[in-house]
Amino acid sequence: MSLRNFLKKLFFLPLRLLYGFHSRKARQIRFNGLKLSIAPGVFHPKLFFSTKYLVTHLAGHDLVGKRLMDVGTGSGAIAISAAKLGAQVTALDVNPAAVENAKDNAKQNGVSMAAVHSDLWQNVKPEAFDFIVINPPYYPKKPENDAQKAWYCGEGFEYFHRLFEKLDDYMATDAEVMMVLSQDCDFESIGKIAASHEFKMVETDQKRTAWEMNYIFNFIPEYAH
Repeated sequence: MSLRNFLKKLFFLPLRLLYGFHSRKARQIRFNGLKLSIAPGVFHPKLFFSTKYLVTHLAGHDLVGKRLMDVGTGSGAIAISAAKLGAQVTALDVNPAAVENAKDNAKQNGVSMAAVHSDLWQNVKPEAFDFIVINPPYYPKKPENDAQKAWYCGEGFEYFHRLFEKLDDYMATDAEVMMVLSQDCDFESIGKIAASHEFKMVETDQKRTAWEMNYIFNFIPEYAH
């Protein structure tokens, strides 16, 4: 067993318990120059590396006037950051508490964006987006409530099957679909699911923060080749 895996096993349960306690009450934080309120049960962007990494990666793109969809917005940290960079943003989340949280945070930070309560594509009509950004749940376990859907993708990776099934309906010509994943993800399973829906999974960036490697993957429709 590697040192990282040993440390992860040693500290995972205490950290999960601490996070559960921490997330029981609303928190006020500063994140990437934003003032955010994190409602109980909503994913906390500052306690994990993935959100900051994806926001930094997005900042390297020209978003002015571009249509961007943030799938699984949580507190709205990624969506609001993109709106600050000039994007026209639609943010989705399956958790109604997260949707209201994102709306409040957008108002608090002086940006305009649409925030929609939707289980993936359920409540969103097909439109052409230039960017689709995803910080997904990836642990293969059945979620028991809305808050857990930020973590668990289903025992058979059902989240990813539903994601890729209709993804193409929301992509403009030359759209860029980017997803952030940690080294704990089952890349092989996610890649196979994407391929079954005719998407190629391409690593475009990686970064180590503390003990964890994070990766940015683009998903490219096979017909684009």
